[in-house]
Amino acid sequence: MRDTETAIIAHQASMTGHLVFSTLHTNDAVSSVTRLKNLGIPTYLVASALNGIVAQRLLRKICPQCKEAYTPTSDELKRMGMSGSDIIQLYRGRGCKSCNGIGYAGRVGIFEVLALSNKIRDMIAQDASEQDLGKAAAEAGMTSLQTDGLKKVIEGITTLEELSRVVYLSREDKVYEEVCPSCLQPITPDSKECPHCGSNSAETCLSCGKARQPSWIICPYCAKMFEPKKPLRKSASLS
Repeated sequence: MRDTETAIIAHQASMTGHLVFSTLHTNDAVSSVTRLKNLGIPTYLVASALNGIVAQRLLRKICPQCKEAYTPTSDELKRMGMSGSDIIQLYRGRGCKSCNGIGYAGRVGIFEVLALSNKIRDMIAQDASEQDLGKAAAEAGMTSLQTDGLKKVIEGITTLEELSRVVYLSREDKVYEEVCPSCLQPITPDSKECPHCGSNSAETCLSCGKARQPSWIICPYCAKMFEPKKPLRKSASLS
């Protein structure tokens, strides 16, 4: 569902007894609610028509031919929410002919399932924030993408670096949910300046109102395509 008309048709069909499956471009399950509201769907309609949301990502699997165990650093343990005393073994691929030297072979899915309870429906109808919805979903037992991914890291299916590439983990007690398009480092959604490279957000998306980077060609929040800027015409200089 990329536009308001499609979203309205899907919700109307679901209200007449049809089971409707569709896709959205969002960061996680909870932000899908915000995406539907940004498309112009009233909150009461979202609350009544929506049954559940499944967010999914694909991670590269460690190559079984060159898989090796190693002891993670304290920084890696911190990113996993563990202390330095929690000594565990993680796994990675050395790189071999079988995987063309990259250390990965095949992919595995990680999933986040948000089943709408009466409490969450009421919160959506009352236009609750993403943070409140996420907290209520976690209290109801929802496993996040990060948690499902970390389980697969500990099980030796994938690496922490691969999980960090696809799903941005918490660092220094701050949750990073977006990525800087300049340096590709994780940043907070409301950041106006990247803490890693210092790039500034000079404009605002006219569709959702959130800040955007000048180099972005599409809004990561509402998937709106930005019009390319026309290059300034240089004036000829006379000698």
